[in-house]
Amino acid sequence: MFYVSKISTCFFILGFLNLFLSLYYKYQENILNTAIISVFGFILSIILGGLYQIFPNSQNVKLQYEKLSYIVLTLLIFSTVSFVLNQIKISGILILFGILIFLLQIFTTLKTIKPLTIRFIFAGILNLFLSILFLNLYLCSNILTFKLSIHTFTLGVLLNLVIGVQFAWIPMLTMKVLNLKLAEKVFYLYQISVLMSIISFFYGDYNLIALSGFLILIGIFGFLYTIYISVFKGGKILSIPVVIKYFLTAWLIFVIGGGIGVYLASFADFSLIFYHINIMIYGFAYLTILGGILHLLPRIIWNLKYIEKTKRGKEVPQISKMIDENYALLYLKIFIILFISSFILEFLNLKNLSVLIIGYLILSSLFLFKNVFRFYFID
Repeated sequence: MFYVSKISTCFFILGFLNLFLSLYYKYQENILNTAIISVFGFILSIILGGLYQIFPNSQNVKLQYEKLSYIVLTLLIFSTVSFVLNQIKISGILILFGILIFLLQIFTTLKTIKPLTIRFIFAGILNLFLSILFLNLYLCSNILTFKLSIHTFTLGVLLNLVIGVQFAWIPMLTMKVLNLKLAEKVFYLYQISVLMSIISFFYGDYNLIALSGFLILIGIFGFLYTIYISVFKGGKILSIPVVIKYFLTAWLIFVIGGGIGVYLASFADFSLIFYHINIMIYGFAYLTILGGILHLLPRIIWNLKYIEKTKRGKEVPQISKMIDENYALLYLKIFIILFISSFILEFLNLKNLSVLIIGYLILSSLFLFKNVFRFYFID
């Protein structure tokens, strides 16, 4: 079976609205608000939308209590509104309630965690609860630090999900077989690294944070090496799908941002913190998410629009034709040039121009999905 989530697209739209909002706080040089709305607004919304599509299919069942998804979406919308109105504590509580409902749906849908990808996703979901709990403890009482919450999310949630999903998608898209022995080792190494990171940020020991960050980078290199051994070494690939080009470019950006993060912790020098945040959010997370949506959205729209016509034997467009790959490749090249330019402008203290460039990149990315929605509205 192939389960189609009707609500995932709404979460994607909400995510991009939050991303635009983050530029306002970035323009104000408000690091904290930029990080909160980017991570717990933009990235969280996209992750929930993606999981509502990916997780039921990974279990080969329909999502349980499907209508509760609309309550989760509503809570996240009101969370964004509360954040804009500077009611940040209320925003955090609304997110927590949304996540609790989401977890109810996930755990009642769960049938197995045996496959490697599911274990990565499951580890990410467990860290999701922890990160939102940490966020609320920080917002309501300052018992814990914001650094603990945000890194539990980025390292424990985002990276677990990205690695797990890409371990499935990249070999599938290139018609190769994943080296499971290596991938299993990466799984355990990465979980140990995340646990060590959470403990390090809990105690605020920067030597431990630097060491755990170094282990995270080793885990990422292990992931990339596994992909290289499984996909690129040996047999030739006629053409690398555009989605994978987005993923690999994003990982290159991550290595740079992660290296800066390790440097910050090693020397307790936070002069580069804004660069670290920008690289990870507007570089790695943004480009990875674009690649993920480029893969998911056409399949969601195609199944919503054409699956019944296919059953009746009618001619329908191919999924591969729903994305303009030439534009997608052009956008990736433009992104690399303008993203580097934005950091040069930051360095030259021309922050307004830097924000405008990132805003342009986000706005122009919407044209990547023009064809997808065009197919949805035509017969």
